[in-house]
Amino acid sequence: MPSRQTNCNISAGGVKAMSQCFVGVDVSKKEIHVCVLGKKTHPCPNCLAGFRKMMKSLREKESQGEGTIFHIGMEATGVYHLKLATFLKGEPDVVVYVMNPAQVKNFFQASFHRTKTDSIDACGIASCTEFLVSRGKIRAFETPDNEVERLRQLCSRREDLLSMVQMEKNRLEALKEVPSHSRDAERSILEHIEFLNRRMEDIEEKIKGHIQNSPELKEQADLLKSIPGISDTSAAALISEIRCAERFSNVKELVAFAGLAPAERISGTSVKGKTSICKTGSSRLRKHLYMPALVGIRHNPLLKEFYERLTNRNKPKKAALIACMRKLLHIIYGVLKNRTAFDPLWAKNRLAMAC
Repeated sequence: MPSRQTNCNISAGGVKAMSQCFVGVDVSKKEIHVCVLGKKTHPCPNCLAGFRKMMKSLREKESQGEGTIFHIGMEATGVYHLKLATFLKGEPDVVVYVMNPAQVKNFFQASFHRTKTDSIDACGIASCTEFLVSRGKIRAFETPDNEVERLRQLCSRREDLLSMVQMEKNRLEALKEVPSHSRDAERSILEHIEFLNRRMEDIEEKIKGHIQNSPELKEQADLLKSIPGISDTSAAALISEIRCAERFSNVKELVAFAGLAPAERISGTSVKGKTSICKTGSSRLRKHLYMPALVGIRHNPLLKEFYERLTNRNKPKKAALIACMRKLLHIIYGVLKNRTAFDPLWAKNRLAMAC
């Protein structure tokens, strides 16, 4: 497989050849393995010095003049890929792509990869990058906004504390089932629950303060809270996951990002599976949509009418609620995209104007 492609750009000075080099990077905590498509892999430290060494080597060995563009792909590996992706984003001759690990895994399976090592993974990522880029199936990495990223970290910490509180409550319940349980152990669990609740209150105050201190975040939060069913906590969590409505070209992309797009399973006359949501997306965003949708079917006139219409058609209540989550996501996208507060009469007014 060739390691590069050549495009021709026509300008006032004539035809200028632009060479494209595809590179795959397998990222781990301490080391990265770099592979130019069709060539051998070499390791570098996962640090700033290692990144500079990688780019120096690529430019010396692979560059064909100033027109060479390096398409560098990597998997999203928790937090370990962020330093490299952010560094490469600032390089003028680099386009960086951060791919979903499931996407890379499926590509490996389709290519019949039987062995897994860091070097083989880097080569496979290079091939996957070339495949996706040449077909326009992947977007370049975008550096997350600092304010939104800090909000996301605070919201994530709140969820961690909430999870720890629930675990301690489960331990307390199990302990009380023992006939002669230790009072000291019970007291320790209760004290820890009280401590975690105080920390959670502190985090919630910090989330509110962070939003209030950022005009952009405050505007988005106020817009979301205009939708019945969305509280302060839900608004902060939704902003931290959606980040920016403008990064989605249409609402279908946002629905797919949330994993709420319908997935059919039908083939010929023998396979007639039930249609369900694809779930190939952000489970955290789906989680944060659940409670606002549940409240919305009681207090949001649009969702309430939509939910009742579905259940009256004998739609299962769970399926109707998921459809309301998707409907709510449409409303959220419209509110954020147009920077306009929610108006429950908007749809009816639009229909009346059309008539």
